[in-house]
Amino acid sequence: MLPIHYSAGYMKIPLDGLATLFMGKGELIGHSGSTGSLAFYYPEKDMFLLEMSIKWKTPQFLCG
Repeated sequence: MLPIHYSAGYMKIPLDGLATLFMGKGELIGHSGSTGSLAFYYPEKDMFLLEMSIKWKTPQFLCG
């Protein structure tokens, strides 16, 4: 899984080596984000992996 290559605002993560369960299965291209979202492309299967977490507001607790 190492090294992860960075260029032009995205990452290229090889899926080989000892640090992954997906040894020899290609690579992921995308970015893990820093604000609760991520997007990766898996060219081996022409598949996109997207995740977005939004916290709309702080939970309110009613006491009384």
